[in-house]
Amino acid sequence: MKVRVLKKIILLFQKKCIFALFIQDGLAVASRTEVVTDDFSLTAIFAIDTHTLVTVVRHGSADGVVDDNTCGTIVGAGLYPYGSVVTLAATASDGFHFAEWDDAERTTDRVVTVTQDTSIACIFTDDVVPSIYMVSVQGARNAVIWRQELEVVSYNIYREGNTSGQYELVATIPYYESPMFIDTASRPTTRSYRYKMT
Repeated sequence: MKVRVLKKIILLFQKKCIFALFIQDGLAVASRTEVVTDDFSLTAIFAIDTHTLVTVVRHGSADGVVDDNTCGTIVGAGLYPYGSVVTLAATASDGFHFAEWDDAERTTDRVVTVTQDTSIACIFTDDVVPSIYMVSVQGARNAVIWRQELEVVSYNIYREGNTSGQYELVATIPYYESPMFIDTASRPTTRSYRYKMT
């Protein structure tokens, strides 16, 4: 009488790998059931566990329109082995600026450790172009007045020089200061000036 010994094969592998298939007798199979009656050889093939890192460009907000890279680009998306450390770099296009990542991270370059399939969105917003509200006379000097805009660090005030269309920077006013600049070099009773701001 032959005695059958049933054995369980336990496969041990690192977290960074996934089981791919068995190879026996030159055939590749994904799973097997074997009644063991004699010695035999079985090879298990493992593959590196890879994950997809997807980047999405959004315009305006985390719920904003998915953009076709008009407002900016992100470098670093791809297929990576488990545990890879990847640097993502966001670059705004002209007329836009980087706002934040969808998890509120506010640096344009960031490091991500890949442990699963992941999608990360970057949010770009339109550049705020401040504009002059009015120029008036105050105390025998020109007063340049504007509306304060969000996301502006400071305002640059330019005055037209002696050549038409050529402006020179006359002041930089921080956002937190009053939205008015008194041009102490102006003489509105003898000459009018044109101003612009960025």
